[in-house]
Amino acid sequence: MRDFPIQRAPLVASALVLLALAGGCTDKVPPPAPVVTTSETPDSVQAIFTARCAKSGCHVTGTAAFNEFLEAGKSYAAIVNVPSGEVPALARIRPFLPDSSYLVKKIRGDADIRFARMPFDGPPYLSPADSSTIVNWVTNGAPATQVPVAPARIRATALR
Repeated sequence: MRDFPIQRAPLVASALVLLALAGGCTDKVPPPAPVVTTSETPDSVQAIFTARCAKSGCHVTGTAAFNEFLEAGKSYAAIVNVPSGEVPALARIRPFLPDSSYLVKKIRGDADIRFARMPFDGPPYLSPADSSTIVNWVTNGAPATQVPVAPARIRATALR
C-alpha cells in the first residue's frame, strides 16, 4: 500500500502535462459555426423590412431616424453592430444575441425600449412568423447573406 502514491505519480504527471499542452492551444481553435435551424431564405429578413419598415416616413433615406435605413442594399450596414440611436449602449443588431439587440427589443415591445414599439403603424405589429424570422436570423449570427437585395430580385426568386 505504501507504493501506491509512487506508482500513480507517473500517471498523474502525464495527465498534468497533457492538460498544460491542451490549455495552451485553446486560442487557436476557431469557435464552432452557428447551427442554422431555421428555414429562412436569403431574402426573408429584407422582405419583412421592405414590406413593413422601409416605407415613406419611416426607415428610408431622407426620413429614417438616426439613419436606421432598412431599405434593400442599405439595411445590413445600417443595423448590424451599429449602436442604436435611442440607446447607444445597445447595438441595433448584435449577431447571436437577439435579447440584447435593440431592433429585436423594439419589435417585441420590451419594457426597456425608448419611445414606441415597431413597426410604428401597429398594431398589428409583426406577425409571430415574421418576428421569429428576424430573431432566428440574429440568433444565427445575422449573416450578410441573409439580408438580401432589392424587391425585384425577391419577386424573381419567388417565380423560380
